[in-house]
Amino acid sequence: MALERSGAFSWDAYRAITCNDTSSRPTPELVEAQARVVRKKAPIFGNWAAWNELQCQGWDTVAGDLWLSGPRRPPSPIMIVGTTGDTVVPYVAVTQLRSGFPGSALVTYEGGSHTAYGSGVRCVNQAVEAYLLDRKVPTAEVVCPAVGAKSLRASPSSSRTPSARKAARPSPSPSCRRSPRA
Repeated sequence: MALERSGAFSWDAYRAITCNDTSSRPTPELVEAQARVVRKKAPIFGNWAAWNELQCQGWDTVAGDLWLSGPRRPPSPIMIVGTTGDTVVPYVAVTQLRSGFPGSALVTYEGGSHTAYGSGVRCVNQAVEAYLLDRKVPTAEVVCPAVGAKSLRASPSSSRTPSARKAARPSPSPSCRRSPRA
């Protein structure tokens, strides 16, 4: 699959996340009944989608909240990377996550992909690698403009308007720009 070869998507990661989200597993008999129904409504992908529900058979989940079984707080400060046009993880969820971690660093890609790091966006790659490899945390929000496309900036949960946020930013550098932390 071209998307997986590009590094922007991993079926293994998708399956691990999906199968750990719930311990509920449909039976093959239930899936077979569902497949008969969806084949009629969606003849091209319906059958595949129904049988795909069996991908987690035999996958054991760990009971309890894994996050709370470890350290009570993550190492500080943490970096959060979000994409404004992400259809899998809405940008509002990114801003809500950040609000739960005071002092966290935010890297925002103003594009439409699900994954920004490793997808050729130099501004994002530089910020993430500086954080992971050199423990350098940005002192301001890093905002990376969409590469070769119109910006898909979503309105965060704050009351500030996009034009007010834009006016508050310093002029951008060629690869990225920084705005004061919210």
